[in-house]
Amino acid sequence: MKSIIKIELDILLDAVKKCYGYDFSHYSKDVLIRRLSDLTKKQNVIHISELIPRLLWEQSFICHLIETITISITEFFRDPDFFDSYYKHIVPVLTTYPYFKLWHPGCSTGEEPYSVAILLQENNLLDKAIIYGTDISSQSLESARLGVYSLLGLKKGVENCKQINDINLFDYFSVDYKFGKIDGGLSKKITFSYHNLAKDSVFGEMNVICCRNVLIYFDNELKNSVLTLLANSLRYGGFLCLGKSESLHSTVIERQFDVIDHKQSIYRKRLI
Repeated sequence: MKSIIKIELDILLDAVKKCYGYDFSHYSKDVLIRRLSDLTKKQNVIHISELIPRLLWEQSFICHLIETITISITEFFRDPDFFDSYYKHIVPVLTTYPYFKLWHPGCSTGEEPYSVAILLQENNLLDKAIIYGTDISSQSLESARLGVYSLLGLKKGVENCKQINDINLFDYFSVDYKFGKIDGGLSKKITFSYHNLAKDSVFGEMNVICCRNVLIYFDNELKNSVLTLLANSLRYGGFLCLGKSESLHSTVIERQFDVIDHKQSIYRKRLI
């Protein structure tokens, strides 16, 4: 039965690539099967292959499929220990630059780049910053640009903030009884745009790249390809943040970086 499911998966992924140009062949097969199985339940079908006709004949269905495959767990100031390390190790270096560029690939609905923007504002550095958030999901990018979040989600961010220099998250939102909208001064500092890590090219010359909880869904071939892209998008002396689920150990770019925080997987690109 497992082999049949994998055959179904291969056929569906081939259809996605041929029809829409998205190549998910190097994503973890177990993750893909698990997430597509969830989609079959929502679509009231039994088999993954039953999604293929909708994929072929309903152009809007690709959005549902991409959302399902790339869905990420995100929240404001997720993993407070990471942001504490960012504050201790990266912020002091950023203060020495006249301006700096930050990139958040796989930014989902924008909570992480907005969190970094808030951290920079707290340290009077936001005016120096040029921030990019990219993703392959048009729906996620639209949500990020809108900057409207449920109060339930924001309350978790408030708890996270208590561990980071006691930042008051609600200082940066206009709030009603159900939702909060991000401050316009923050949203103007972030450019959200499409970028596909699996096939697109180098993304500028960045001082900091945060790509947390993204590589865990890739096989080793795609992971090393993406890491090479990230390294080539980073200035010498720039920081690469992968989060505690990933590391550069035994990767093709390991020798290009020094470890800044092993636990949080924060690295700095060597000057030579």
